Amino acid sequence: MQAVFARADPDKYAKREVPDYLIDTISFTIMVDPWMTKGGVSYDKHTLLDHLKRSETDPLTREPLRESELRPNHALKQACQEFLDQNGWAVDY
Repeated sequence: MQAVFARADPDKYAKREVPDYLIDTISFTIMVDPWMTKGGVSYDKHTLLDHLKRSETDPLTREPLRESELRPNHALKQACQEFLDQNGWAVDY
């Protein structure tokens, strides 16, 4: 029955999934301003800075990490923005 509804109104009944690479693995939300650690893993800047206030370590490897070692991930930021622009439902994800 769901397949019938999906064919009738594909926008309303399309499967709603957010790709894993757009998700911040600390907060489990879609990244808005992704920044990269020196190990190459991206997190949302706000979430990463909050983590560094509590512990000056890489969230994944637990190696020492300073704010000065972080870099913006411009390509991922563009991908996140394009996904949100095309999938308005994901804003509240």
